[in-house]
Amino acid sequence: MNNVAIITFHWANNYGAVLQSYALQQTVISLGSKCEIIDYKPFPAKHKSGLKKLNRKISELFGGYKRQLEFEAFRRKYLSLTAEYSRDQLYSQPPQFDAYIAGSDQIWNLRICNNTTAYFLDFVSDGAVKLAYAASLGNVSEVNWQAIDANKLLANYDSISVREVSTHDYVQDNYGVSSDVVLDPVFLLAKDKWLSLIEGEKSSLKPDSYILVYYMAEDVGMFERARQLSLETGKKIIYLKGGKTKYSQCGKLIKGVGPLGYLSLFRDAAFVCTNSFHGTAFSIVLGKDFMVAGKPGQNARVDNVLSAVGLTDRYIETHDGNNTEPQFKYDKVQAAEMLNDLVMRSKAFITNGLKI
Repeated sequence: MNNVAIITFHWANNYGAVLQSYALQQTVISLGSKCEIIDYKPFPAKHKSGLKKLNRKISELFGGYKRQLEFEAFRRKYLSLTAEYSRDQLYSQPPQFDAYIAGSDQIWNLRICNNTTAYFLDFVSDGAVKLAYAASLGNVSEVNWQAIDANKLLANYDSISVREVSTHDYVQDNYGVSSDVVLDPVFLLAKDKWLSLIEGEKSSLKPDSYILVYYMAEDVGMFERARQLSLETGKKIIYLKGGKTKYSQCGKLIKGVGPLGYLSLFRDAAFVCTNSFHGTAFSIVLGKDFMVAGKPGQNARVDNVLSAVGLTDRYIETHDGNNTEPQFKYDKVQAAEMLNDLVMRSKAFITNGLKI
């Protein structure tokens, strides 16, 4: 297929969402096709108001505005986008491509995508190839598909792959739909590709001088483990938050970081503590010594990827906290070999689906 379109969550100012969009587009291009991301957002544009400038000033105080600008700059420079489509335009005058890929991310989670069914590719005319790549429902216990004809929408795809075993089991058990379990797109780009992307990205932090704590929600156990490691190694703690959480720990909180700065923080960290799926993913891809907050069974996304590469011992609660530094280390060669097999299988789903 020469011309391929992706529809995903590229619009979100979220590190994982934007970087998985970039990775999937680059992967499709590397496999020999032209590729654009459909610039569709499932939310109506916000009305302008006299409070806009005030809101911007408030946001600037917390690094939010700078962060937003960094995301916008990344999308302009590194994502190849179509013209912008409203919902009406998407369905009345859909972009024309040979093939369409929906994914990755929680594109089947209607709660976070404004109940749109566009990610099921129901706007695409018959004759084009339609794939779901690494689709996710999020937490399957919260699925709410009663308002849609899920059987019809799932049948719309030519091939389906999902990101988690839990999503695979849900569509199989409830709709009799088979799917392949594949990797999140960020794994499809090799370490050297990610490092080349941030080759010129400068940081005020000395490489290997700090412990990066990247968190979506506060976790006392994770913060305490980072503190113990800091005392043991003499390395300072750098906090980066991906969610709307309060901050109350010792160390330095980094604000206003865009996708490139995010990657450079992982690149230069000596150790990583995280409770984020994509924080876990980039720790593995970039070969960082890391641990994950929580324990097996709490996060299906993290469970799947750690199990796939033989790193289920990365959970903080599986260790007693003594002799901290060795617990962050693992066999990176073995993990890389296991990951490479999964990458090949994931790319094969794309090449077979697109008939490349």
